[in-house]
Amino acid sequence: MTLETKIRRLAGWLGLVAAAIGLVSVSGEVVGVPQVTASGSPATPTELPFAVCLLAAGLGLWGVAASGRTFLVWTCTGLIGGLAGFSVAQFTAGYLGLAQAATFPRGGIVLVFAAIALYCAEGNPGRVRRQVGTFFAILVLAAAISSLFLLSIHRVTSGEFANQPRLAPPLATGLMLVGLGLLTFRSGGRLLGTILAPTPTGSIARRLFLGLIVLPPLMGIALLIIVGTGVVDLVLGVGLFTAATTIAGIVVALVSIRAARDLDETRERAESARLHLTARLQEQAAQLTETVSHRTRELQEANASLRAVAEANARLALVANHATNGVAICNAHGRIEWVNAAFERLSGSPAHEMRDQTLADLLGGVASDPAAIRKLRQALN
Repeated sequence: MTLETKIRRLAGWLGLVAAAIGLVSVSGEVVGVPQVTASGSPATPTELPFAVCLLAAGLGLWGVAASGRTFLVWTCTGLIGGLAGFSVAQFTAGYLGLAQAATFPRGGIVLVFAAIALYCAEGNPGRVRRQVGTFFAILVLAAAISSLFLLSIHRVTSGEFANQPRLAPPLATGLMLVGLGLLTFRSGGRLLGTILAPTPTGSIARRLFLGLIVLPPLMGIALLIIVGTGVVDLVLGVGLFTAATTIAGIVVALVSIRAARDLDETRERAESARLHLTARLQEQAAQLTETVSHRTRELQEANASLRAVAEANARLALVANHATNGVAICNAHGRIEWVNAAFERLSGSPAHEMRDQTLADLLGGVASDPAAIRKLRQALN
C-alpha cells in the first residue's frame, strides 16, 4: 500500500468520524437530549441545521477520499451551502435592517468555508482551484482549533470568557477533523514525503513543521495547564505565551535561515561541480571528435587502397581469363583454384572438375585424355 493510499484512507476515516459526530448531534437535537462535555457539564448546543451540515461535511469528505462518489460530494456540498448560507444571509439581512436581527452565524460561516473546500477537492482540480481549496481547508481547521482553545480558556477561567465567539464543541471537533482530512487528502502525501526526506529541503521542512505547526499548540496546552492549576493568572499566562511564541518564532527563523544558507552553499558547490564536469565532458568530446576524424581518414585511405587493389586484380583477372596461353592458379598446397578458358581447352576438362586437383593429378590421371595430357606436357615444358 502506497503512502498516497494510506493518506486517502486516513482522510476517509476522518470524514466518517466527523459524520458520526454530526449524526449524534442531529439525534440529540431531534430527541431533545442535552449534549454533555467530558467534564460532565452541558455543552454549548449545536443547532440542528449546523448538525446536519456537519453530518454532510463528514460524508462529503469520505466521498472525496473514496473517489467515484461525485454525486454524494455534490449533494453534501449543496446541502451545506444551502443551510449554512441561509444562516449567513439571515444575519446579513438583520444587520442591514431588512429582517429581524439574528446572532452572528459563526458556525454558518465556517461551514460555508468547508463547503468551498469540499467543492475544490472533488475530482482533479487545477492549480488555482487546488490552492483555493487548501486555503479554505486551513480556515476551517484554524476556526475549529481556536474555538476549542477558547472553550478550554472558558473552563479554566470559570466562565470569564463565556461570551467570546466560538463554535459548539461537537461542531468544532467535527470541523477540525474535516479540515484536517481535506488538508491531508490533497497535499499530505507530498508534504509528508518532503518532511521525511533526508535532504536539506526536508531538514528545513521538518524545522518549520515543528516550529510553526506543532510547537504553538503545545505551548497553548501548557498555557491552559498552568492557568488551570493556578500557577499563574490568565494575564501573566498570556504574556508568557506571547513571549514563548515570539522566542520560538525567532529560533525557528534563525535555524531555517541557516539551513537555507547551507542549502544555497550546497547548490553553489553542486553548480560548480556541474560546470567543471561539463567542461571536462566538452574537452573529452573534442578529443573524441578529433580521434574519430583521424580514424575516419585512415579508413578512407585504406578503402581507397583496397579499391585500387581490387580494380588491379579485376584487370589482371580479365587479362588472364582472355589470354591465349593456359593459366592455372594454385594454392600453397599445389591444388588448382582457378583456370582460364585457354587452360580448359588445353586440358579438355571444365574448370569445376579441375578445382582442388594438382597438376600431377591432371597429367597422370587414368581417365585423362592421352592427347590432352600430351598437349599439357608440351605447354608446361
